[in-house]
Amino acid sequence: MYHALNDSEILTKVLEQGLEDEYRSEVNSFVKLFMGIKDKIKKEDLTIYEPIFTSNIQKSKCSICQEFANIHCVNCSNSNINNVWLCVDHWRHHKTEAHS
Repeated sequence: MYHALNDSEILTKVLEQGLEDEYRSEVNSFVKLFMGIKDKIKKEDLTIYEPIFTSNIQKSKCSICQEFANIHCVNCSNSNINNVWLCVDHWRHHKTEAHS
């Protein structure tokens, strides 16, 4: 992945093979975007590690709707309320209700 994000030819091939038909017309825009930020991309940022803390394993359900969640409320974690995970539909609601 790192090599593709740093080489426009490889990235173009990957995008042409992997993108849905409706997005293929934007391949050049995607390549231009990533070539513009390629110096900021680090291999370490692309490496997937096992969770360090067992509480991070719980990031599968939104605390509000119980659907998939990938946003962890660090404010709740810092205030001794653990494992508040939110989906993209509810994080703003949580912010205004719990941290206004």
